[in-house]
Amino acid sequence: MRNPFVMVLFAAAMYGQPIFTTFDAPGAGTGDHQGTFAVSMNGGGTITGTSLGATQTGFVRDPDGTMTSFNPPNATYTTPTSINDSGVITGYYNNAGVTTSFVRSSDGTITSFTVPNESITEALSINSTGVVVGWDQSGLGHGFMRAVDGSITSIDVAGAQSTYATAINDAGLIAGDYTDVNNVFHGFVLFTDGTITTFDAPGAGSGYGQGTFPNGINNGSAVTGCDSDSAGKAHGFVSIGFNLRTSFPWSSDGPVTSFVVAGAVATNPYSINDHADVVGDFKSATGVFGGFLWYSPGYIETASAPGAGTLSGQGTFPMSINYARSIAGYYIDSSGVAHGFVGSR
Repeated sequence: MRNPFVMVLFAAAMYGQPIFTTFDAPGAGTGDHQGTFAVSMNGGGTITGTSLGATQTGFVRDPDGTMTSFNPPNATYTTPTSINDSGVITGYYNNAGVTTSFVRSSDGTITSFTVPNESITEALSINSTGVVVGWDQSGLGHGFMRAVDGSITSIDVAGAQSTYATAINDAGLIAGDYTDVNNVFHGFVLFTDGTITTFDAPGAGSGYGQGTFPNGINNGSAVTGCDSDSAGKAHGFVSIGFNLRTSFPWSSDGPVTSFVVAGAVATNPYSINDHADVVGDFKSATGVFGGFLWYSPGYIETASAPGAGTLSGQGTFPMSINYARSIAGYYIDSSGVAHGFVGSR
């Protein structure tokens, strides 16, 4: 397979530093590894994530700052993962030892679901129509797609040991990764007609646990994620050449860009908006994390949230970016406590 990826390493200040607003969810603890973990934001600025303290609950934060905690019935360890523009949230929780997924409507109604005969069902992404994707496992892993009517379709790449669906866009295109017989990871895009295109990021390693890990797909079918090379170092990638494309199929032979943050030992993209702007975190040689914004044609800006710690494992973790280029995520302070933030320009 031909992969004409281009490595870029730029720095610029096109958008400038964001204005950070920080927040703590109800019930968030103040001990090490506790706090507020914001993970997803929709186009209107509503944010969801996890509040970890004496218990682990979900939360939703409205643009005016109003915060609401929630848990599915009989839930422990509630973990929201994605929110769509209608305010519908998906995620998963533990229910008597079974990992169960949920969909929470904007009025607070929660519907739980599991893939039949599977002990793990983890919903990871929801699109504007309410279609959910994720993965399930009882032995080997499989991807799944849950339609609005509740019907579930399995997703398996031919020849794969395990398949993981990680993101879905509003057109129904699904991105994810799968492992081969050697437990090497590869990326894929699944189209609405059932066609699957597989690809490998540049420099992706071919050893156990190495490879390509897509994390996001936008409405122009641009995909972002990271790869792990033969030394275990993570690089970011983004398929900018396919942004706002109207013809299909998507092809891994197009202009996909690989990038790293200067001086980083790991670069981890998590989210991509419809401008093909990408956000994520990077790890320094001392183990401290910072946030970055990557935007076409390859410029990178970095930022740290106020109060972010400067010891190994601490720092800033942007997780989501919307069309207005607002960024949501969390930071870990000098005491090891997590706090949510939204960064706007």
